[in-house]
Amino acid sequence: MTDTDELYVRESVTTLTVMLAVPVQGADVAVHDSARAREFVQNMTTVDEILEQLPDCAMDALQPTSRSDLDYVRVGCWGRVTHVVDPGLASDFLHMPLTEEISNQETRFPGARVVGEVYLDMGGEYAESVVSLPGVPRLVVRQWDDGTEATGDLRQVLDALGMVPADVDEDFDPETLEDWDPEPVLRRALDGFDADPWTEPSRNWSVFRVRRPDGFVSGMEEVWFGR
Repeated sequence: MTDTDELYVRESVTTLTVMLAVPVQGADVAVHDSARAREFVQNMTTVDEILEQLPDCAMDALQPTSRSDLDYVRVGCWGRVTHVVDPGLASDFLHMPLTEEISNQETRFPGARVVGEVYLDMGGEYAESVVSLPGVPRLVVRQWDDGTEATGDLRQVLDALGMVPADVDEDFDPETLEDWDPEPVLRRALDGFDADPWTEPSRNWSVFRVRRPDGFVSGMEEVWFGR
């Protein structure tokens, strides 16, 4: 991709987190594993090939600001948790790469907890949150300016996490999904990980410049430039 177009996105979130059921042997929760990060990226559905691996660094950018930024995937591997920031995961209710990638990770790591979040503001807002827990139907909640839609069983997910609707929001109604806030659920799904990937900006990450799969770029451009 080249920088011939400006991104229309004013704000965006495109993340995926995998928490393995069993800790990685010898892994230190405080130390980033760049070799494991590379292996993870090589097996993502949003990536065809790694073109370049940059030096590990602290997280420097969560949101893309130019077309070339869409070629970069950032991955942190700490202990049994892998946290990914990848603009290729962006969804817009027509293209669904986040849910496809979560299916991929469910297959690769049976028994893992997998959560993902997409938020795009392109004049109209679109948000998608996905929670995959062992033994519970996957929960997908999609929100846009004039509606909210859920697939899966929200109450089963809350029960599995030891939560009640008020833990999501004091006014949250699980029947209408009004006042749905994914953050408490996504964070609770990662309980037991003592270094929250959302709040540890000093931790090292690996950064990869990648080639996207054939046919995937057009979908990305529809998401990022189609407005």
